[in-house]
Amino acid sequence: MELEVTGVSSASRRINRLARLVFAFDHRSSVTADQLACWLNVSTRTIYRDLEVLAEAGLPVEYDSALRRYSVGSGFSIIHSSLTRDERHVLATMIDEMLARPGAFGDPAATRSCANKLLNLVSGRRIFRTEAGST
Repeated sequence: MELEVTGVSSASRRINRLARLVFAFDHRSSVTADQLACWLNVSTRTIYRDLEVLAEAGLPVEYDSALRRYSVGSGFSIIHSSLTRDERHVLATMIDEMLARPGAFGDPAATRSCANKLLNLVSGRRIFRTEAGST
């Protein structure tokens, strides 16, 4: 995913870059500052400053000095951070329906694939149930 940002303020570019950093952590287990700098086409010093901002904002940024790699705390997921409990329950209900009736949503194989990807976003395992009394 490469976003070209031209003709915008430095604040807008920074917001875009911070969002892309969060995206990177949600899709990779760990990464070096050099890898992030290369991916975002900025200096490693800029990456260090951005990581500080994200940590101050509550992203659980961790640094492994032995591996010289950054990661976010285990269990962190953008989807868990941005969805309320009720919204996660609705998402789980939708996924259950997709898996129960894949033909009702168009191509059954594509529907199953989509449902499985959504499950992975939720945390890689099925933790929400739609049965009465379960979460």
